[in-house]
Amino acid sequence: MSSGSGSGVPFLVQATIARQISLQECIGKGRYGEVWRGIYRGENVAVKIFSSRDEASWARETHIYSSVLLRHENILSYYASDITSRYGCTQLWIISHYHPYGSLYDFLQAHVVDTIAALRLAKTAASGLCYLHSYILGLQGKPAIVHRDIKSKNILVQANGTCSIGDLGLAVMQAPGSTEMDVGQPNHMVGTKRYMAPEILADDGLEECPESGEGFLPHDFEISAYLQSKNRINDTSPVPNTLGFSFEELKAADVYAFGLVLWEIFRRCLTERGEVHPPHVPYWDKVSADPSFAEMRRVVHVEGERPPISERWQSSKVLIRCASLMQECWHAKPDVRLPILRIKKTLDETFSEAVKEIGESVVPDQVIVISDPRTQADSGINSRSHGSTFQCTSVTPYYQTVANGSIRSPREVLALGRIMRCPSEILFSEESSTTKKLKEGEKKVVATASNLLRQEESQLL
Repeated sequence: MSSGSGSGVPFLVQATIARQISLQECIGKGRYGEVWRGIYRGENVAVKIFSSRDEASWARETHIYSSVLLRHENILSYYASDITSRYGCTQLWIISHYHPYGSLYDFLQAHVVDTIAALRLAKTAASGLCYLHSYILGLQGKPAIVHRDIKSKNILVQANGTCSIGDLGLAVMQAPGSTEMDVGQPNHMVGTKRYMAPEILADDGLEECPESGEGFLPHDFEISAYLQSKNRINDTSPVPNTLGFSFEELKAADVYAFGLVLWEIFRRCLTERGEVHPPHVPYWDKVSADPSFAEMRRVVHVEGERPPISERWQSSKVLIRCASLMQECWHAKPDVRLPILRIKKTLDETFSEAVKEIGESVVPDQVIVISDPRTQADSGINSRSHGSTFQCTSVTPYYQTVANGSIRSPREVLALGRIMRCPSEILFSEESSTTKKLKEGEKKVVATASNLLRQEESQLL
């Protein structure tokens, strides 16, 4: 079976793909097993490896990717699935697009972002979740999908600073016009306890997984697909809803978890005064690193605690608006929470307003970055209106302001290039003068945004 699922590029053949991939390094671990970076025909791919005991979770995720239209820029691009033997053990593989930045959790651990960058992460993650929650009518339409395990570790950061949602092993589907849910396998396990909505935590049907100690991330106890039925990929018959919640209630639980993800993103947002919080998972100061159901139920459901809204956010209109949005996402009552479409539109509007506020109606196609060796400062300008002659300017006194150009501080250049969108090219010059002009024929070094910013990232931050 080929990977012509409507998601990703249909160039991998399921029956033979595992033999053609060279595993290079382990880049992550989770409830299912491991994620490896692999090489397929000279290109990086991500290989999610399940153990044979998690066959049902692998089969469920493979079934969703291969039978549902999931071609969307903010959904992980699926290539193929395969079963192989390695070190004498049967392994189940899901091959997908490789993300060098890793998960949003990993990204926020290592990076500070400005307002524009944070909004881009947030709005693209919302776009992916909105696509999952939405029906598409037609011959090749898609059912609505509830993720059931939204968290920063299941959202990936692409090279251009946008997000893709992955890990659909616990997802449930509902066809247009239907009141029944395809839950895949009968179980009460819903996502990661730290991100569970209060109404989910209040459900007496939830129990600790007996296999809690093996293959789990250090900061989050994750609910495994325990005692799943041997649901094969080609078994498309719906399983009765044993979850105890309606589809709309499960969508609201996704929104609650997404509100926590927004909180994680904007903690790492640098204010105009240069303030930023260290990275933390939600409720890090309220529960243990591996919280029990009892802990989470007490803190979230009984005591009604939510992550703190920072006082420093009050100095920014954007952060005030985003803080209000978070609170509407994690409201105690599911029917009061905003639908993800409204959240997406609000983030889109906030992003547009923030970009307009800094004087750019659109993201520039090109950014010139010039380094002053005397101060080690970098700056850039919007070069779209300059034609074939580029005049570089800096925030330092060594350069003069250029008409039709926008002065950029180092952090703004970083946001434009690395986070907002990769420009078509970035020009870099090690020389400096009072006013420096670079003509098309005098470009000394031309590099892609990702290559240049990998070299300069630590300095710019």
